[in-house]
Amino acid sequence: LNTILTGLGKTILMKKLREELNYVYQVISYPEIHKSICLFKVRTKTLKKYCDFVVNEIKMIFKEFCCSNKNDYSSLFLKAKKRVYNEIMLIEENKPLETVSQLSKSYLFNQPTNVEILHWLETIDYKRMRFVVQKAFDGLKESSIFINES
Repeated sequence: LNTILTGLGKTILMKKLREELNYVYQVISYPEIHKSICLFKVRTKTLKKYCDFVVNEIKMIFKEFCCSNKNDYSSLFLKAKKRVYNEIMLIEENKPLETVSQLSKSYLFNQPTNVEILHWLETIDYKRMRFVVQKAFDGLKESSIFINES
């Protein structure tokens, strides 16, 4: 999800917020894992007068992605999946101490290791990913969006 939204050249958020609307220069997103929950963060900068509009656009993009069959992002999903796989493989090949750190986090905080993520990544397809994301957002009455104006 992270890679589809902001991690590739023609991502969903960048296309809409930067290329079509010209309200932001850069949009990044990243998951932040804490024990049994994962916060998904989106960061961008815009003028104060556009802030509410940008937040509403992000909400609409998430809603469309999770709940609508209007757009098919399956080709973008395949590119994102390949990129994530390659990034994890590069870490595994080039940072042997990272493996030890991953095992420790897995044991202490119940976080998956890179190898576990790779195995899971091989099994997931676009339809399953959309289902998981939709279930994650179904329980939310209102998206939890915090705006830092600093």
